[in-house]
Amino acid sequence: MRAAEEYREIVRKAVADTLRKRDVVKDEHRLPADLGAESIDRIDLTFRLEEAGEKAMNFWTNCPRRILFPGKK
Repeated sequence: MRAAEEYREIVRKAVADTLRKRDVVKDEHRLPADLGAESIDRIDLTFRLEEAGEKAMNFWTNCPRRILFPGKK
């Protein structure tokens, strides 16, 4: 079984690949506000995470809502 840090790295890599970021993607980055992600990017990211495996998808799904949808409650 993989450790939580391994899953975080899978998610960070998927985000960086999806958004074509050369800089390091950090856990505290917010998709739209800090990284400039648009709705189509979220769809692409979901597919990439599904390909990376169910565990990474579970990690992404359980991310705090404020990261995915900042400003919404």
